[in-house]
Amino acid sequence: MASNKGSIGRFRRDSTLVTKASGIMAEVDTLRALLSDPVGSIAAAHSDSVLSLELARTRSLLDSLITDARKHKGRYINF
Repeated sequence: MASNKGSIGRFRRDSTLVTKASGIMAEVDTLRALLSDPVGSIAAAHSDSVLSLELARTRSLLDSLITDARKHKGRYINF
């Protein structure tokens, strides 16, 4: 099981979760930047503090997920 060869080894090396979560976090960061611009394409939602708080919360949760996935790779593999 500790070997990098075979099915389990491939799963342990797989960084798909971290890659996908990082991509989503980048999209959340883009939304937060657009939301903070009062002249931007989503300027009407600029004053929506609930949306801002939820985006910040989502980013924090994704950051925690990425950190944990890197630290405990085997935790996210189900057989």
